[in-house]
Amino acid sequence: MDEPQTCGEGLAQRADLPARLSALMAAMVEVLEAHQQALDLTDENARSEQAAYEQLVDDYRQLMSALRATADHMRGCQDLPLARHHAAVMLGSEHRRALANLVERERVLAAFLKMWFEEDQALLAVTTHAR
Repeated sequence: MDEPQTCGEGLAQRADLPARLSALMAAMVEVLEAHQQALDLTDENARSEQAAYEQLVDDYRQLMSALRATADHMRGCQDLPLARHHAAVMLGSEHRRALANLVERERVLAAFLKMWFEEDQALLAVTTHAR
């Protein structure tokens, strides 16, 4: 990936994050909806679970929409003109601390997604072989 020349180009490049998170939310909706089909609604606990899942589906859909809008907005920043910045601020401790926090949050999320990926991949293998 080429380095962005402007901050707007950098924002546009980073639009993949909310776009991919939106796609992940869509996949979660699909799983939650599919799981509801397995519930025996003659059971009171199953009805409670279904109500919880229905609310989660609504919540995930709202997240999907907001993430898609954010990705679109970030992509729309592509043509922002090159702006002057104060180098001392960009190299200062507050900016460095914010960037270090971002890197740490990315590391934690990557580890979390790796763990979930491995668990879900194992579950998929079990359900594939159970047929």
